[in-house]
Amino acid sequence: MVRPDGRRHDCPPRSRRARRPARVQRIRRRRTDGAASVRRRAPDGPLLRRCDARRVHIVSAANEWIGIDVGGRRKGFHVAVIDDELRLVELARFGAADVLSRALPAHVRMVAVDAPAEWAPPGERSRPCERSFARSRVCGIRFTPDEATAARRADGYFEWIECGLDLWARLRQLDIPVVEGFPTASWTAWLGPPARSTRAVWTTRGLEWLRLQGVTGLDGVRNQDERDAVAAALTARQAVMAGATVLRFGALVVPTAGSSPVGVPSPICEADRP
Repeated sequence: MVRPDGRRHDCPPRSRRARRPARVQRIRRRRTDGAASVRRRAPDGPLLRRCDARRVHIVSAANEWIGIDVGGRRKGFHVAVIDDELRLVELARFGAADVLSRALPAHVRMVAVDAPAEWAPPGERSRPCERSFARSRVCGIRFTPDEATAARRADGYFEWIECGLDLWARLRQLDIPVVEGFPTASWTAWLGPPARSTRAVWTTRGLEWLRLQGVTGLDGVRNQDERDAVAAALTARQAVMAGATVLRFGALVVPTAGSSPVGVPSPICEADRP
């Protein structure tokens, strides 16, 4: 039967929702404090949850690779979790007290910490691994002083290293496989040096390159700390899955120039060449 508007009764009108283009979906859930918890589903990946340490749910997988960008006590730690399918399944910021109790999934294969694993030996201005890395000329590096030198500064400049050392100690106590990551070196190895680009533009371009490599779920990555956490997680994966394509300087692990965290040769970004 045909209605006055020309439609058949047995053919319901198309919903406006069905005609809308694909877009990021927002899912709001009620929290105990009355606020809304927002989760984002990227069109190219799984449910990506951005959260603080109060509410955390991490997707389990056969193997997961963790990158931790270390900050001071106020800034906290940014954590990225990459699974076996090269999906970013978790991206969150935690306080120092919560990063281990709430951030690590059950099937973690390797953690890469973007912070020094130790102070320089007493009386020295840098660690031996840092001097070896500097000789490789991959990129510049800020040297880690000895503990006494750091203690003489009263401005809290080295607080992030202290937080990182505490994290290192707890990871070792839990017998979790861990390496020292250096995201700037990872981005340089994968993309080439930034040359005329700012760090933000350079690493944002790096996210686009990672998408071409097959990494998904990156739509929610918004700032430099999160980009560095992603780079650390992928470096951890590369160190295990393609160990011949990384350089090791003690605990510090850095990809080789032109390598890829997913095993595909990396075309150096021509736009960034001098």
